[in-house]
Amino acid sequence: MSWGLVWTALVVAALVGAGFLARSLWRRGLALGRAVGAAAEATAGAADHGTERAQQLRDAHPVAVPALAADPAVLRDRLAQVRAERARRRAVRADRHRATYEVWRQVWR
Repeated sequence: MSWGLVWTALVVAALVGAGFLARSLWRRGLALGRAVGAAAEATAGAADHGTERAQQLRDAHPVAVPALAADPAVLRDRLAQVRAERARRRAVRADRHRATYEVWRQVWR
């Protein structure tokens, strides 16, 4: 008779433990679902921002298309603009390098 009570107590204890485990798993599953939802929203926001930024960069730096049939005068003007911009960037870079080299000279004296 006592073995019946022991087994009954063990089964009830196992069911109670399984209930606590199920409740814990359910709560963790809900928390995981909320975290996945927040991550999906953040990913969508980052994708939207990336798309907008890519469009801004495309607008700021258009790709040159072949101009085989274009007017040579227009092409010469465009080439002069490109060369002037390149010279300006080269001068800015040279100034930046000169300043850096001067700092290095002062540090290593």
